[in-house]
Amino acid sequence: MTSSLLRTIQRSIACPEVPLTPCLPWLFLLSIKLAQHVDALRPFLDSLPKPFHWKVETREEAQETMEGVDKLNKDGKKNAMVLAEKAKVEGNKAFVGKDREKALASYKEALSFINGVFLQKPNEAEGKEAKRLQAICFANSGAAYLIPGEGMDLVKASEDGKQAERADPSYAKAYVFRYIYKW
Repeated sequence: MTSSLLRTIQRSIACPEVPLTPCLPWLFLLSIKLAQHVDALRPFLDSLPKPFHWKVETREEAQETMEGVDKLNKDGKKNAMVLAEKAKVEGNKAFVGKDREKALASYKEALSFINGVFLQKPNEAEGKEAKRLQAICFANSGAAYLIPGEGMDLVKASEDGKQAERADPSYAKAYVFRYIYKW
């Protein structure tokens, strides 16, 4: 456990998530949950050049962090749903204008925002709302594949319909695509 934890810390400094760039932080706050590994991590952490500092978070800091993360998650889920709804509306406008590419891109964007909601551990009501919007976006994406002309794709329409059905079995429009292969 400790060696994989050490590799994770090293990797997070050398290859942080986008948009961050590799750098040595000024302060590294080690989670109180990892306090049992301090003796094993100390040689590496103490070897990093100054002005680098590190410490194990206090119970108060852990509580503040947990509350802050909780608020960020709540705000993040709400914002992601708003952005997903906006992208879906843009997709619907493009669909009405028979612009398949723009509609598909907008529905794909909406689905990526919805995936962000699921990553933030929604409660039951939030999850149900996200699944419903996910089903709508998949069904609409399937419909966009049925716009006549170059790029019409019955197979992809059927696949998106099946995804809509999996996302929300109560969403009736999803079942329209069940038999597209048989057309």
